[in-house]
Amino acid sequence: MQPNRIIIRVRGGLGNQLFIYAFARYISLNLNSSVLLETRTGFIRDRYRRKYLLNKFNIQLKACSWIFSLYYPLRHRFAAITKLIYGNAIYMDEIEYNTDRELALLKIMKSKKTYMDGYWQDSTYFGDYEDIIKKDLSLKINVKSQNQKMANDMIHCNCVAIHLRRVKYNTILELDYYLKAVNQIKAQIEDPVFYVFSDDIKWCRQNFINDGSFIFVDNNCNNELLDIWLMSQCKHFIIANSTFSWWGAWLSKNPEKIIIKPGMKNIKE
Repeated sequence: MQPNRIIIRVRGGLGNQLFIYAFARYISLNLNSSVLLETRTGFIRDRYRRKYLLNKFNIQLKACSWIFSLYYPLRHRFAAITKLIYGNAIYMDEIEYNTDRELALLKIMKSKKTYMDGYWQDSTYFGDYEDIIKKDLSLKINVKSQNQKMANDMIHCNCVAIHLRRVKYNTILELDYYLKAVNQIKAQIEDPVFYVFSDDIKWCRQNFINDGSFIFVDNNCNNELLDIWLMSQCKHFIIANSTFSWWGAWLSKNPEKIIIKPGMKNIKE
């Protein structure tokens, strides 16, 4: 059967975009289909003014043209026009896909054009393609020399990434969670060195008692691309309720990594 063309919408912050890409890459490999990324409409009214960032990685899927992008806003308001322009294209969201994945894949294969929308925060989608996706998600941009120095230092110590979000997002974890996690790491690992990543480093400096084992990463000016790269160089992780945190840990190549995390209701592993 000739595979169809599949368009998958990209939106949200960097962590969301990485989940969407991983799912899209899984679909392309699993179905041997042409998959395109819709990179425009998901960012038009983003309240955090987030931007499309997947083009900074060595991804293998291309962005679709604007004519395909129009499908997403048109399908709700102008159903007749949508059908006239796009024919019998089908739309599938995450709920429909997960109701019966096998049936959903058959439906996609039978359609000439499928538009998909969701955050796809489930690593079971792409677990069989971990090596391929990690290669795709290597950065194209040059890493600053200070980050390279930190990464080199990490090789020679039991480095632990701590990630906190305190400014942009609503879900803020209590300090007690992090202090307990630090003590848990200290009980399991000899001489850990904690690298702290946050959008509020000043608060972190004030609230973590620095006994010489804390390094506060403040050289990237909240550049998420550089932070997630440096975070992924760590060996162990204390993460926030955040897809960004999750990806920083997942991209780490340490096979024996310890990951301490809060309840993450929207992410399945």
